[in-house]
Amino acid sequence: MKLVFLDESGYSFNWLNDIDNQPFYVLSAVAIDAASYGAACAEIQEAVAAMNLPGVEHPLGKGSEIKARQVTNGQGWWRDHNDERNHFRDLMLDFPRRFNGTAFLVVIDKARHRNQYVTPADPVPMAMQFLFERLEWYLREINDTAYCIHDHDKRRTDTLHEHSVDLIRGGSQIEFYSAFYGRVVNNHHDLAHIIEMALGSSVNSVGLQIADFFATCAYTYFRDGQPADCGWWGMLSDNLYHENGVLDGRGLKVFPR
Repeated sequence: MKLVFLDESGYSFNWLNDIDNQPFYVLSAVAIDAASYGAACAEIQEAVAAMNLPGVEHPLGKGSEIKARQVTNGQGWWRDHNDERNHFRDLMLDFPRRFNGTAFLVVIDKARHRNQYVTPADPVPMAMQFLFERLEWYLREINDTAYCIHDHDKRRTDTLHEHSVDLIRGGSQIEFYSAFYGRVVNNHHDLAHIIEMALGSSVNSVGLQIADFFATCAYTYFRDGQPADCGWWGMLSDNLYHENGVLDGRGLKVFPR
């Protein structure tokens, strides 16, 4: 079984009115084999403890949390400690590859989505649908199942549960234009390999903190116009799921194109 940790970046209560402040919505997922997770956490915790970071009084994920936003934006202590900042970010972003896992990203361009559709859908459930579809394809390929844990948001507990259980129970309805048939085609996509989704607290979870780094770093990269000189994007994208060497539409879904 895979443990799959999910987090988001760019959420807005009223996304249509807040596009200037939050132009993208990003949902990340980091998958690792359940049997490997304990040892992986211990290795990460040991590496972080060796850095002697200020304010980290407990092992990472056992009462201590380092927010990706502070590291990526160079806030507070990180501003004057660039070497430690880069080392810690790389430690988090290379987690899936080091421990035989993989990761997924869904990126919604809110303005383009709004402008392209007469009645644009809420990016949050749409991103979850896109992510669960790709996770299901991956699980079918490796013949495995997944238990998902989403970072807890007290304001949206019921909504997050409803989004996930509707998808897991009812599957995903995929609509696309088929050049072969010359018309729009609707396919029902069963999500039988995803068992369920629970909510967890990132301060008590290494996996959720890893997912936070994937979501936040991806948000920063797309918000900044996908800069060619971004030194860490290559590492992040290498840790995403590739199907036969293909990333786009597999481990990375950008919508709309």
